[in-house]
Amino acid sequence: MALCRIEPENNIALTLRAFSETGDRLIFIGNWSSSEYGKRLRNEFFDTLNILLLDPIYDERVLSTYRSRCLAYVHGHSAGGTNPSLVEMMHFEKPIIAFDCVYNRATMENNGVFFDSVEALKDLIQNAQELPGARELRNVAQRRYNWNIIRQQYLGLFKH
Repeated sequence: MALCRIEPENNIALTLRAFSETGDRLIFIGNWSSSEYGKRLRNEFFDTLNILLLDPIYDERVLSTYRSRCLAYVHGHSAGGTNPSLVEMMHFEKPIIAFDCVYNRATMENNGVFFDSVEALKDLIQNAQELPGARELRNVAQRRYNWNIIRQQYLGLFKH
């Protein structure tokens, strides 16, 4: 499964290309109609039998069903910082295959596995049953990314 805004810095084309070449199933949720980039990719990969391109899902229950039932999560973000979709997925105790950048490594505390090319992602996809790190990712998420900790951090900022 993959989930994000359909923007070039999220390595959408790389992810779609890798899955189209492996034949492994991918459900990719995003705002495909919001830009020419998204429309072009949707048109290019629409007929790829193993790839299902879904529009944004805002119902948290439905989204949780996809997250809880996937084999692994592919996170292609290469810019920004601590990304909400990555943090949310860490709580589901699923393996995460993330683009290799400092933000993702820091968020995940170097747990999970990382890719930086179509070939590297293909290798990880083909071994998805054996991916490490799911339990460690959940532990990181529970320790660092929960509302009690976030609330305390905000209160600490206001006290200074």
